[in-house]
Amino acid sequence: GAFVIAVERDPAKLLRLQEFAVDAIVDAASESWQADLVRAADGQLDACIDFVGAPVTTANGIAALGRGGTFVVVGVLPGLRSDKSAVLSADPMYLVNKEITIMGTRYATRAEIDRSLGLVRDGKVKPIIGASFPLSQAEDALEAIRLNQVFGRVLIDCAE
Repeated sequence: GAFVIAVERDPAKLLRLQEFAVDAIVDAASESWQADLVRAADGQLDACIDFVGAPVTTANGIAALGRGGTFVVVGVLPGLRSDKSAVLSADPMYLVNKEITIMGTRYATRAEIDRSLGLVRDGKVKPIIGASFPLSQAEDALEAIRLNQVFGRVLIDCAE
């Protein structure tokens, strides 16, 4: 199995992470968080999955990879678009010398979503619902996501 390291900067979310089966937790608010990440991994990482997609997380995630490592971008920080502030920047020579693979994914295929919903339905996986809003408060739900106020998923209940 994988040795899973979670990286987070929000103090409340750091506490919540202790409830899950992660092998190590790194506080991204620390000035030494990249070194802490490499230390937690007992060396450089084989893979890094970035659920934030901010310039600082992509740069530090790629830098923490060892030779032949893979960097996967899953999420994009709310508000970032394809302008200069959201461009992934990496030294091509560094990527070639370390044989780094960079890839992006939209999170899941339709088949994977169907399978995941089946696992939830069958009680094999418990989703992490951080907040629930009625449909009439959908704008409030989106604002909570934008402000990074929720740990887990936001549920919008359409059965008002």
